[in-house]
This record gives sequence, C-alpha cells and structure tokens, in this order.
Amino acid sequence: MALVKRWVQRLNEHQAVADAIAASSPVSWQHVNLHGEFDFSEDALKDSLRFDVEALFAFDWKSPAAPLV
Repeated sequence: MALVKRWVQRLNEHQAVADAIAASSPVSWQHVNLHGEFDFSEDALKDSLRFDVEALFAFDWKSPAAPLV
C-alpha cells in the first residue's frame, strides 16, 4: 500500500511540473535551444569547458596582468 501511495505522489509531482511548464510564457523559453543534438553522457561532460582548475589556483592574483598587444 505504501508503494502505491509513493507512486501516486510521484505521479502528482510530475503532473505539477508539467502543468507549470505548460502555463509558463514561451518568452521564458527563448534562450533554450530546442533544436540540435544534446549529449549529456559522462564522456561528453568530462572536461566539457576545458576549465583548468590548477591554472586558476596557480595564477598570481596580486600582479597586474600584462596588457594585450
């Protein structure tokens, strides 16, 4: 019985999310790209930004940066 109650609760939660999305303005979704291919696999997300944390920690924040020429 408890399992059925949890299942119904989950179903209601999902319906609430679906109702909120349906009631929202399309303008709020204008920044979302709904076309194309999205890959959220572990391989694709691994270092996806090529963000080097070690370089950030090693950066000398006290010295002014050299001007770009």
